[in-house]
Amino acid sequence: MASETPLLDWYCKPDTNGAWITLPGSAFGAYTPCATEILVVSPSYFVLWCLICYRIYLIRKDSKAFSIKKICLQSCYYNYVLALLAAYNTAEPLFRAVMGYSIVNLDSQVLLPPFEVVTLLIESITWCTMLALLFIETKIYIREFRWYIRFGVIYVLVGDATLLRLVLTVKDYCDKYVLNLYISEILCQAIFCILLLFYLPNLVPYSGYIPVEREDCTAASVEYEPLPDGDMICPERHVNFFSKIFFDWMTPLMKLGYQRPIIESDVWKLDTWDQTENLYNNFQRCWEEESTKSKPWLLRALNRSLGGRFWFGGLFKIGNDASQFVGPIVLGLLLESMQRGEPAWIGYLYATLIFLGVFLGVLFEAQYFQNVMRVGYRIRATLVAAVFRKTLRLTHEGRTKFASGRITNMMTQDAEALQQICQQVHGLWSAPLRIVVAIVLLYKQLGVASLFGASVLVLLFPVQAERTTLSNIHLDISVGSLVAVVGSTGEGKTSLISAILGEIPAVSETEVVVRGSVAYVPQVSWIFNATVRDNILFGSPYDPLRYEKAIHVSALEHDLQAFPGGDLTEIGERGVNISGGQKQRVSIARAVYANADVYIFDDPLSALDAHVGRQVVT
Repeated sequence: MASETPLLDWYCKPDTNGAWITLPGSAFGAYTPCATEILVVSPSYFVLWCLICYRIYLIRKDSKAFSIKKICLQSCYYNYVLALLAAYNTAEPLFRAVMGYSIVNLDSQVLLPPFEVVTLLIESITWCTMLALLFIETKIYIREFRWYIRFGVIYVLVGDATLLRLVLTVKDYCDKYVLNLYISEILCQAIFCILLLFYLPNLVPYSGYIPVEREDCTAASVEYEPLPDGDMICPERHVNFFSKIFFDWMTPLMKLGYQRPIIESDVWKLDTWDQTENLYNNFQRCWEEESTKSKPWLLRALNRSLGGRFWFGGLFKIGNDASQFVGPIVLGLLLESMQRGEPAWIGYLYATLIFLGVFLGVLFEAQYFQNVMRVGYRIRATLVAAVFRKTLRLTHEGRTKFASGRITNMMTQDAEALQQICQQVHGLWSAPLRIVVAIVLLYKQLGVASLFGASVLVLLFPVQAERTTLSNIHLDISVGSLVAVVGSTGEGKTSLISAILGEIPAVSETEVVVRGSVAYVPQVSWIFNATVRDNILFGSPYDPLRYEKAIHVSALEHDLQAFPGGDLTEIGERGVNISGGQKQRVSIARAVYANADVYIFDDPLSALDAHVGRQVVT
């Protein structure tokens, strides 16, 4: 064979008595690694190199000749991350070429065969050219031809994956250090490919470019849309994929909040897709179509107008649920690998998969809640607007059928209930699915014993669903007494308070007598949108001495000094701009200021720090 093809033999350096002859993965015998790199790997890198060179040519060429619009990246950090990966992919094959590390040498040949040297040089040159492109794009960027580069990187990754698959079939003959080095290069290429595929950068006009025709490109080229009064809208819709999944677009606002208290003018205005007017108009069109049916259904109209993002969030829920089982499954594979005594790199691979499972699970969960909670708020805004506009159109006769209290409940409690339900609907299919998968995994590990445990869990469901009842309770508290009801969670402490307040209906002959006025501090403090002082006064006239006493008893002096407006600082809806402990102490101060005859506190210190709790008690 050597005499018939001397050039091929010199280029491939086949060992006719080597390992590649006898191995099942050797499709071309001794020429298998050479044929793979000549026919698969090298052509893929050459194609990618040509695509990169052509994109550089388009960027550097006169834009008028090709009708190409030159723009600039608003932020170059993403390109810098890609450049680091490209730099590693440039250095790794060059390092192997210089050190003489062969990935396909199974017979301990001293020198690298020419075909492998050529392939390594092509790889290094290609990634070096990619590195140059990334730095050029930090100065000038064009939209044209960028997807060809992405497909070229995928082509290279497929070629390298083919060679890696071939090498893994003969991994027992390979040098472990060189194999791990090569795998690290493939991982860097895969990360580079993923990041590049989802790279949709924010762009701004290029200072050296003057468009021939006027184009309306404000929506695509700027991060914020200026409103008529100079305010800015939420930038979320216009940021790139990387910023969306990591919520990087929130960073400027969070930095500002760290530097000083955020005021109303600092917060972005709602984007058009979240504005109530647009949400209502879209819902109204869907409802008009729904009302033509024989049995119109409100939920069906809401689904048509707002359901797209809700079901899109369900996809992230699937990803989050799946990620929760990655850890146990891969951990089992890791333990099996250790028992079989497999190479260490397999363990590292499993550990990496566990990390990726947790990492992706966190991202999926964040995106899931972002989507479903946004839909919940949109549903609430839509329904409130719909009820309000319907109220304005009611005739005098129609108003007599709907009391103002009922309308208010529809706009507050009912709309909020649908908002809360929206965040839990996916649990209807998610929870059973997770239970089934968990039982299957337990059955594989424990056998029939796991089914017994699952049966006990099922039997406990009716027990947990029984109605809370109180019986055989006789409570007589004297005037001026301090009584504490102590017990563990779920033993009926809150139910007892609700019974005293008359919130639990009696099921038999009972008598609850409370003499005098009552001030109640619930376990979950209730705060309304007003100033701190208004939340404490709660409609009562202002008495400076009694007010100061309530502030002192609830240990609010230091907090009021820290607030920008003191006790005149406005508290947001449900107390969004104060801590849980502050909300609880405002609730305590309200009860103290009420100067009632009976005070009922439901676990008032649970939200307080230990030292603050001692100060309140003493």
